Amino acid sequence: MSSRVGWFAIVAIALGASRARADQPAPLKTIALGQVDGPVHIDGALDEPTWQRATWTSDFADKEPIYGAAPAHPMQVAIARDDHALYVAARMESGGDPVAAPLTRRDDTSQAERFIVSLDPYRTRRFAYSFAVTAAGTRADWIHTDDDERARDASWNPVWSAAVHRGATGWTAELRIPLGQLRYPAGAAAWGIDFNRYVPPTHEDVFWIAVPRDRTAWASFFGELRDTAAIAPARRFELMPYAAAGVEVTEAPSGQLGRAARPLGNVGADARLGLGAGLTLDATINPDFGQVEADPAVVNLTAFEVRLPERRPFFVEGQTIFQTAVRNYFYSRRIGGIPRTTLDADEVDAPSQTRILGAAKLTGRAGDHTNVGAIAAVTGPADAAIVVGGARSEVRIAPTTAWGVGRVERELGGAGASIGASATAVARDLDPALAMQLVRTALTGGVDLRLRPRGGAYELTADIGGSLIAGEPAAIGAVATASAHYFQRPDQPHVRLDPTARTMAGWCADLGAAHRGGAWQWSTGVTAESPGLETNDAGTLMSADDLDGFVEIGRVETDPGDRLQSWRIGGGVEGGWNFGGVRKPAAVHTDVSFSLPSFAGASAQAIANLPGLSDDLTRGGPLMAEGAGGSLVVNANGVPNRPVTWNATGQVNWHQTRARGGQASATMTILPSERVRLSITPRAVWQRIAQQYLTTVSDAGGGAATFGSRYLFAALDQREVAAQLRVGVALTPDLAIDAYVEPFVSVGRFTGIGELAAARTHDVRRYTQTARGDGTVAITDGTAFAIDDPDFTAVSLRSTLVLRWELAPGSVLWAVWQEQRGDNRLGARWDASLAGRPFTTAGEHVLAVKLAWWFAP
Repeated sequence: MSSRVGWFAIVAIALGASRARADQPAPLKTIALGQVDGPVHIDGALDEPTWQRATWTSDFADKEPIYGAAPAHPMQVAIARDDHALYVAARMESGGDPVAAPLTRRDDTSQAERFIVSLDPYRTRRFAYSFAVTAAGTRADWIHTDDDERARDASWNPVWSAAVHRGATGWTAELRIPLGQLRYPAGAAAWGIDFNRYVPPTHEDVFWIAVPRDRTAWASFFGELRDTAAIAPARRFELMPYAAAGVEVTEAPSGQLGRAARPLGNVGADARLGLGAGLTLDATINPDFGQVEADPAVVNLTAFEVRLPERRPFFVEGQTIFQTAVRNYFYSRRIGGIPRTTLDADEVDAPSQTRILGAAKLTGRAGDHTNVGAIAAVTGPADAAIVVGGARSEVRIAPTTAWGVGRVERELGGAGASIGASATAVARDLDPALAMQLVRTALTGGVDLRLRPRGGAYELTADIGGSLIAGEPAAIGAVATASAHYFQRPDQPHVRLDPTARTMAGWCADLGAAHRGGAWQWSTGVTAESPGLETNDAGTLMSADDLDGFVEIGRVETDPGDRLQSWRIGGGVEGGWNFGGVRKPAAVHTDVSFSLPSFAGASAQAIANLPGLSDDLTRGGPLMAEGAGGSLVVNANGVPNRPVTWNATGQVNWHQTRARGGQASATMTILPSERVRLSITPRAVWQRIAQQYLTTVSDAGGGAATFGSRYLFAALDQREVAAQLRVGVALTPDLAIDAYVEPFVSVGRFTGIGELAAARTHDVRRYTQTARGDGTVAITDGTAFAIDDPDFTAVSLRSTLVLRWELAPGSVLWAVWQEQRGDNRLGARWDASLAGRPFTTAGEHVLAVKLAWWFAP
């Protein structure tokens, strides 16, 4: 009880410390939308009659380095329209100072001076479109998904054009934004708008309307673009057929070519249709969902899935509409992802993904205050070739599957307040064999609420949801005994494994509050996930059976001083229980960060891990105690926007039962010229995990103290090194070459194999008689038994070379080379020979060319 009282005391202190003030925007600024007078040539010259007669605005102010200060050099902006597009013109003076204008690929504006225009046509005070152009002519675009300047979804790729002109005293920019690329209400008297200029050498951030530095906000502070009522609805229809061809070559282990080169080819089409003023329907036939950048290599020693980022354009663009205020029921990489069945065979040749036969997506606004999103997709069956006892055969590993995702959200006033509902559905066409491993139907859904009172200074969030899966008892049992649930735990009577169950249901709920601005900022929340909650068919769930809570509080100073530009100091606590009342390990942390006037900075966080009981360390076995520990994380970054920039992170850990050691990583970016960018990110891990789970042996005479089974653990010494190297060469704003290489080596050696001595302890009784050989470890402990040798050496090399050429607006030619090498072997050997292993092990190569042509009839 005293622990719960402590939670409420901390919340009360946080509430009392935050003397809230509802910072409201300054008096509303407005800018008139002019009418185009004759042709406008997008060349950056700004010499057309339209701009000579335009009304220009020049009342700009700094956000950085000093909030509210006058800009070092003036700028002016004007905006006009015709029946098809918006036109934006900007003049940026430099006073004769050099203009930072490195040439980069599309959507990369780093280290270049840039001009940005942001639009909120519906005056949502939450969502906004942003269009940026650098002084070198590189374009970038993104959507602000919340009333937060940092909440950016860069996956949005509209078709628009821009040009710049640089002179002795500054530069000018000219943008053409087709109305068909925007969603906007017909007849609205005004749109939300803001402008921004960023000057890297001086770190000057200039805005028409700047959000206060101690506030989390964006579109709620916009001014108004007047005279928009005459903008007629645009016709929105786009068609993008594509053709791709290539070759795949697999090397034999000797390094010579293995089987004959396999030709690759594909054709398909994407279509986009505007439905009314605010909705867009995207459809794809035989989509090409190849990735141009490989996923990073990782050795996963946990029982939980590693979540990887989405990179496929169809799912990336607009994915934020499916994110709720608190939790997400949809993880798009489930669709067309890795087959989820397991195979027991001597050799397996299985596809790395299932094929998407077709997909459609509906996103946008229904009316002035309602956002909607829906995805429907069908994936085809997949087969694997296996060898068992020398006999080769084909087995089905993935069924034909239908996927459905939907979300509707109603805005409640300004500053991003909303109420929403989400749902997902998965239906599989299973044969008798697959029905033993996969559930036939999976449903999830929930409702969520987000309130932002006092002008967005505070945020309150809540949601409640549930899940239902149905299938054969074997498939339900496989889910119930997996790492998210562990219903087989022998000492947790609040969960029970029912071998006859054909369904499993669960629920979840969340409640949170935060103060988003001012000198004192805080957040707190509680989460409940019932034991039967299961969202892993269309979404993700690490573990259910959780009752967790946290409190964070920090003091923020954003007014620059003589020595510091800004600083923060804070701390927090987190912990929880399961539904059986077991208190899990908790953590307390404190953190400090600061930024210098040069914008170099550093941060540090110290974490103290408090002892508790874990219901998943034995992976379905009894409770096991976790000891105390701690860690220190330090990060530093150099002065940004220089020809050489860097940041580095280091972490040291000490724990009674978990990891002792550390890890470090750093990134250095070099601009040897205005067209070339080099980046290298090395990282290293060196740690000793005192008690790493190995396996469970249930038929070798386990004692009553562990409910008749043996739960094996060992000390793990792990060494891991990797490096990501990126090289970018921009030949023009529309033609760029990018290369990516990541060698990876990880070695792990297990010693002191033993078993959990008794439930609710962290005592491991080490075995005295073990012998390694032939890939196994023989153990004699009253009873003789053997386990697979857990030592490992993993090496890989993943690399890509991509040429991207935008031949015409929206029409792109790609030429891609991909290489993937890898080898996982028994035994742990850390020596100099491993340095070259990622480059010499056998691998696969893919060379492909793809042309996609954009039509907007």
